[in-house]
Amino acid sequence: MTSTPLLRHLPNDTIRDTPCVPLNQILNSLNLFPMVTVKSYFLNQSADGKIYVCLELIGEIEILLSEKSGKFYADVKKCKIPTRIDETTAKLIVGKEILGSIVKKECAAWEYTIPSTGEVVTMSHRYEYEQ
Repeated sequence: MTSTPLLRHLPNDTIRDTPCVPLNQILNSLNLFPMVTVKSYFLNQSADGKIYVCLELIGEIEILLSEKSGKFYADVKKCKIPTRIDETTAKLIVGKEILGSIVKKECAAWEYTIPSTGEVVTMSHRYEYEQ
């Protein structure tokens, strides 16, 4: 008895019209391998005057509930990391995904000014990249 492939029994329209989802999207949705995205880069200067490239990374979108208004809003965790790459390479990797996540880490208290309101708040955490 010979076996017949399953696809032979499906109409051509069924095969052609079936949406295909890339494997990386399926894996990302399962969150088995968390990813961050390189949002941008910028130049920074070290204490000894050397210029180097930093990357701004963003994590997955999160939907949060405001304690004040009771309404939902969207946010992403973000952080900045120094690199040893040149600016040309940095331009090429903007938009690329990297394995890892951005996590909240406790730290010494520091002040932050909210750009939209000018309000100064005291923070005791930072967000850092973690593999």
